[in-house]
Amino acid sequence: MKIRVRKIRPVETGFLEMRLDEGPPQVSYLEIVNPDFGFVKRPAENAVFVRTGVPVHNSGNAFRVCGPCMRGEWPVRDGPEKRQERQKFMSKPYIVFGSEMSPYSVKARSYFRYKAVPHQWVVRRPENEAEYKKVARLPIVPAVATPDGGALQDSTPIMEYLDGHFPEPSTHPADPALGFLSLLLEEFGDEWGNKLMFHFRWWADVDQIATAQTLARQMLPRGTDAEVQQAATMIRTRMTGRGYFVGSSKETAPLIAGYLDTLLDLLENHLGTRKYLFGARPSFGDFGVFAQFYEMLNDPTCASLIRARAVHVINWCYRMIEPRNDGEFESWQSLQPTLEPILTYVGQYFLPWSVANAKALQSGAESFTVTLAGTEYTQQPQKYHAKSLQVLRAKYAAVADNAALNEILTKTGCLAWLQPSQ
Repeated sequence: MKIRVRKIRPVETGFLEMRLDEGPPQVSYLEIVNPDFGFVKRPAENAVFVRTGVPVHNSGNAFRVCGPCMRGEWPVRDGPEKRQERQKFMSKPYIVFGSEMSPYSVKARSYFRYKAVPHQWVVRRPENEAEYKKVARLPIVPAVATPDGGALQDSTPIMEYLDGHFPEPSTHPADPALGFLSLLLEEFGDEWGNKLMFHFRWWADVDQIATAQTLARQMLPRGTDAEVQQAATMIRTRMTGRGYFVGSSKETAPLIAGYLDTLLDLLENHLGTRKYLFGARPSFGDFGVFAQFYEMLNDPTCASLIRARAVHVINWCYRMIEPRNDGEFESWQSLQPTLEPILTYVGQYFLPWSVANAKALQSGAESFTVTLAGTEYTQQPQKYHAKSLQVLRAKYAAVADNAALNEILTKTGCLAWLQPSQ
């Protein structure tokens, strides 16, 4: 069955618009395939009009219309000037050094994909260590080499950089109150979510063994069994001694398990009626939170827990691997019934822990104890998070005069912790 394409043209910065005559009801999805960079973007289901959000490249790109009884392809056509400009832009993509087992790498990669920014995903391994070290200031992933010879590291600054260079599609709700709540949840995922993930990944023997084996095989894809086992033993020994970084200990283990149970139930309830945290399109906050749960799904204990109890969280995690814009952000009125309990959790656990951690660092204490939801929790302070708390407070200060936001933050117990006096 043939389907006629009435219009296909480049718009703005080389993105595409496509219109189908009449929009046949059999069409189930539209997609653009870019063989040069290895990603597939599915714009919208059952669409008559689609703006792809994917940069055009004339080497092999084609629109595909797919349905149960039809298939057709239309090559992209463009003028020589636009073609030359676009090929120059895409001739040297961003290089993203990362790891499938790193939540921050996965987070940054999903942001590149959502923004449809040409990039090459490179798993950090011994054979590319020299190239990696040219980019990385610290021995962590992700690390990004930019087309102009620059370097980026740390997932949140990477995302902010991409926002500055590729503002569309936006991950920030236009409502300033919702915009800040999205930023708050991104920080919450990076810091509190990582605490939960890291604890479970390196606590039980089954998780230690599985994770160490996965990381070793990722590092040595062509290694012998003996080489992989040796690397896995080294990784396990090193990582199981680092639980204090996130407060993982015999005393805190049952508390952390409870924190995860509570959060999992809240997210499952909220995501049961929407695709993303703030509606039909991903927010900045989605990227921070999903990445930690995506990693939990790689690990035996958390994966079994989540698969047994939270199918909507699973769907969201896999949706976020290739996130797409399927509509608009919702209003606070629509989000409130199920998002407010999540923010209350943030005010009960994450923010008081953040402030206590910062005070401990300032005083030079070797450990600190904070009461979270009526129960004492003790750990060594984390240096990096004190800096990120300052950044979060600065972001709040920029919208501190927003009455609607302050009402939400007050009701959920978050506002006081965002004040510099705390």
